[in-house]
Amino acid sequence: MKAIGLSNFPDELLQEAIDTMEIKPQVVQVEAHPYYPQTKLKEILSQTGMALMAWYPLGHGDKNLMEERLFSKLG
Repeated sequence: MKAIGLSNFPDELLQEAIDTMEIKPQVVQVEAHPYYPQTKLKEILSQTGMALMAWYPLGHGDKNLMEERLFSKLG
């Protein structure tokens, strides 16, 4: 089995890849975190069975994100 992953594809290029690639992408890596949730991309991925891999999931070490009370509780 072969698998392809994509990185930083805008929505329109992602759709083109899905429509034209012989081996369908399995994962897309993009910046995603609570302050940048990639909502539109997640909708597209949910229809295709592709997964999202977040880079900078803690928002580049954003102090406000790192100090969110919910994350402190979860930690």
